[in-house]
Amino acid sequence: MSDFTNLSTAVLAVVATAAFGLGVTMWVAAHRLAQPKVRFLAAGFFVLVTKCLFAIYCIQTRILHHEVEEMIGAFFDMAMVLLMAAPFWMRR
Repeated sequence: MSDFTNLSTAVLAVVATAAFGLGVTMWVAAHRLAQPKVRFLAAGFFVLVTKCLFAIYCIQTRILHHEVEEMIGAFFDMAMVLLMAAPFWMRR
């Protein structure tokens, strides 16, 4: 393993941890404020956590080609954007 692999893994782990904390905070806020729309934001953060864990797995194991990993990452990004934009599209 190279130093770049270890650095990438460490950065992704920090991002995943921060996103998990934000997701839990949003979920609790949605429950306390009785605002179900905020749960979409929490789900978006949990998708980011999943994307980071997937990227860590791919970097460490080199199981997929880079192009395939980027395509799957793009699908994670699309899901994240849709979940985080959903509260603005929903009616009251």
